[in-house]
Amino acid sequence: MPGFSPRGEPSVHISKRNSFKLGVTTAASALGLGVLGTATASAASAAPAEPAYGKTHLTTVINQWTHWSTDPNASSHAGELHSGSNYFYCWTVGTPYHGKETDRTSAVWLLTDDDAGHRGVWVNDVYLDEWGFAHDTDVLPHC
Repeated sequence: MPGFSPRGEPSVHISKRNSFKLGVTTAASALGLGVLGTATASAASAAPAEPAYGKTHLTTVINQWTHWSTDPNASSHAGELHSGSNYFYCWTVGTPYHGKETDRTSAVWLLTDDDAGHRGVWVNDVYLDEWGFAHDTDVLPHC
């Protein structure tokens, strides 16, 4: 049986580099391991106020909620990110989300600062434009 990416796509449709990167990330997330193999805080913990990554601009196609954690629950809503050119710091794997407006499903979450002034918040990548959705895990570092 083929492997699947965080977006639910067969891994044969992802480059070997991305398939490996996503597979390792998914396994590490499932085990609760951080970059150095140490236990991480729960998914509900807030992201760092000062991300250690540079900013990469991608285009979002609708206004969307931002979240304090990598899940789509209303309880984690922080603010709003407006459509248009927005910057993102990095990506990680979280709870899968289906965007009915774009008919996409993904478990890839992007770290950003929202238009309400909240820093270190998350949005799912389903509302990126076509190019951004296809390349976000290539152009952004893993968190």
